[in-house]
Amino acid sequence: MHGVIFCLFKKMVVTRLGAEAWDTLVERTPLTTTGGLFLGTATYPDADLLGLVGTASAVTGRPVGDLLRAFARFAFPDLAAVNPAFIGPETTARSFLESVDAVIHSEVHKQQPMANLPYFTYEDTEPDRLVMLYSSPRNLCDLVAGFIDGVGDYFGQEIVAEHTLCKRDGHPHCRFELQFVPRTD
Repeated sequence: MHGVIFCLFKKMVVTRLGAEAWDTLVERTPLTTTGGLFLGTATYPDADLLGLVGTASAVTGRPVGDLLRAFARFAFPDLAAVNPAFIGPETTARSFLESVDAVIHSEVHKQQPMANLPYFTYEDTEPDRLVMLYSSPRNLCDLVAGFIDGVGDYFGQEIVAEHTLCKRDGHPHCRFELQFVPRTD
């Protein structure tokens, strides 16, 4: 997993719980990375992030899925700032989500050919609805749900998302049915 994800997870922990909480997570989690020092440009084993989240779950009593979702929601604005070219003045929450696979992940693959990215396909149902199908051997659908939340926050668009199929239940992909609620302002 890309190091920027680890750096943003650390930022969330420190922002919400303090630097001591981060130190505690690093001390209690068996990591392949010495001392929990993560560089944004490096790549680290998925197990390290999942270990940190698992330890955070044990310490806080919150389920791992809830923590992954909260993390993705927290991280989205920083990820959007990494490459602002992906978000233009006409970009909407829907158009951004529709661009993840073809535009954003395509660019990431150009920069990091060995990146193990998830795949998204889409079903365009109605102007205010979108179905996202998520496929990844990582099965981090809670992270996807959090990014959807974060996209809604970022664009000031309420997105009602239902996770109607899940790979963890034996389906070939996760299915997220999204409804974009019209603004009333």
